[in-house]
Amino acid sequence: MKSQDDARALARSLVDTGQRMGVRTAALLTDMNQPLGRMAGNLVEVHESLATLEGRGPADLWELTRELCVELLALTHRAVSRDAARQMLDGEVSSGRALAKFREMVAAQHGNLDHLPPIPQGQDMHAELAGYVLSINTEQIGLAIIELGGGRKVLADSIDHAVGLEMFSKIGDRVEHGQPLLRVFGQQDKVDAVRGDIVAAFAFSDQPVPPLPLIVERIE
Repeated sequence: MKSQDDARALARSLVDTGQRMGVRTAALLTDMNQPLGRMAGNLVEVHESLATLEGRGPADLWELTRELCVELLALTHRAVSRDAARQMLDGEVSSGRALAKFREMVAAQHGNLDHLPPIPQGQDMHAELAGYVLSINTEQIGLAIIELGGGRKVLADSIDHAVGLEMFSKIGDRVEHGQPLLRVFGQQDKVDAVRGDIVAAFAFSDQPVPPLPLIVERIE
């Protein structure tokens, strides 16, 4: 696909730039054909990040985060091996040190995670077909979030930070007719306006669909 080739070329260029500057650099080319984790939006992604730092976040989000950290620890010789780096990172999460450091970083920018608003009540959208999830139009999902008020069309637009989506299905999952596909957080009139676009972002197949690899390629 052209978009993947473009991403590979950009990653190659960034890695080469780092190497020319004398900095050991690597890049992970990752799958962008579906949202990472379960949440998409501002407030909901902060909650998901906290859950991940507490060891209860989505498996794919933690896997990618951990592999990015492994790259950093390996390139800077902070770990003797990649397995040792993974064990180091798992220990930081299980001990609570990772979450404590994140709280420290937020506080340094005059934020307070103890005052984080809760995730609002959402509305479920249901599958109109049965089958295996074949594809998810991530651009269409992103545009729907903007229409809900979760992003800007022009610089002067305000953002409703509570707006977002919670994905219940990934590519390759079996979905039955009427099963909740995702949950939408937003004002009722705006949710109704984008309902058709969001549901139409999912394509289904009668045949099993293999799950996509999270990390497509490592570039160094």
